[in-house]
Amino acid sequence: MIVFLDIDGVLHPVGASVDQLLEHAQTLAAWLREQPAIQLVVSSSWRETHSIEDLKEMLFHFEPELKTRVIGVTPLMSRVLGIDFERSGECQAWLVDNGHDYTAWAALDDDKTLFDPKHVQDNLVLCEPATGLDRARLSLVVEKLRHLQLEEPQRRRFQKTNGTPMSSVQRSMLGFLPGERRYPEITEAEEAEIVAAIARSRQIELEAASAVKAAAAARRDQWLALPEEQRWATVLLDIDEVLCVGQPFAAASLHKAFADGEVPNPDILAALFSPEARAALLHVHEQLRSRIRYAISSSWREHFTRSQIELVLRETGLAFVADSLHEGKAWRCYQAAFTTDRRLDIESWIEHFHCGEPFVVVDDRNSGGPLLLHRHFHPNDVLYGRVVLCQPGVGLTMNHVDDILAALRRQT
Repeated sequence: MIVFLDIDGVLHPVGASVDQLLEHAQTLAAWLREQPAIQLVVSSSWRETHSIEDLKEMLFHFEPELKTRVIGVTPLMSRVLGIDFERSGECQAWLVDNGHDYTAWAALDDDKTLFDPKHVQDNLVLCEPATGLDRARLSLVVEKLRHLQLEEPQRRRFQKTNGTPMSSVQRSMLGFLPGERRYPEITEAEEAEIVAAIARSRQIELEAASAVKAAAAARRDQWLALPEEQRWATVLLDIDEVLCVGQPFAAASLHKAFADGEVPNPDILAALFSPEARAALLHVHEQLRSRIRYAISSSWREHFTRSQIELVLRETGLAFVADSLHEGKAWRCYQAAFTTDRRLDIESWIEHFHCGEPFVVVDDRNSGGPLLLHRHFHPNDVLYGRVVLCQPGVGLTMNHVDDILAALRRQT
């Protein structure tokens, strides 16, 4: 029996704080232990940004034997032209492609508009987005699956499958998921040429990596050679939903003013950053005796020059940040990939500018979502224990201070 698992609105409430993420995973695990015949397939949008191995780790890191119960993720069909009830289609495509033509299945989800009305009635167990999963809904899953399992012989007899195979046109339009690779057929000569090119590229990559590693070691030696009172810690600082809360058009308004050669409106600047966020950041700065340097990881780095960022910081009560921005190119993160990925941007900054000093990433759950896995589940990762994520709509508060200070006082 198969259960297709959504995450947002199921394993935690929609808009959950960092501390609430996956809060119902323990409930799901306890239920799975009672239902050994049930296997999970992840249908959540999380599959678009995390591999299946990462999803298993996040869901059941506290009970590794349950990781084997996660047997796949649904294909991404949102790009298939003309498809209605896309999650129904994704579930059916997975069932047929994996030999479960007649298998009883259910779906745990918080959005019934993604499902065909028949599946809403027969297969969907709808969770309340504001609360998520509970035991009553899990009992309903079992009830639906047992009913469908009893009907399986009849479905086989009349060949009522769980779906039909996708056409070649549909399959060619599927979106890519993490870890997927699709290559066209090639000749032996083309393969040999590709292998040779990969080998050359790999050698260049190894040489570049070696040079980067040597430069990082040299920077660390220089930092360690400094007297204790001259050593610094680094805060990699986001702005939207950390300092600037609930103002999605603030950056655009400021950018227009600068582009028009105007000084930003003082009233806009006065209301730009949350007073509690300013107070929390100042408290951290003072606790480290002002031995903090800052690098801007926010998307604002792409729209404003350093002097413009400094002006905004000074006019909004954060002159101490403006005065302590890293020197040279290290004052900001640079986009490390063609698509926006805060984790890659920060890892690139660490690779090129980090001197071995303690650091912390202060971000929000929206833009910093890719950092979540590393914050909690990868103890050997450079970012482990060094990511503080703020709740959108709330931003940085005094409740985050202890975690920030703990990271800044822990040596790398």
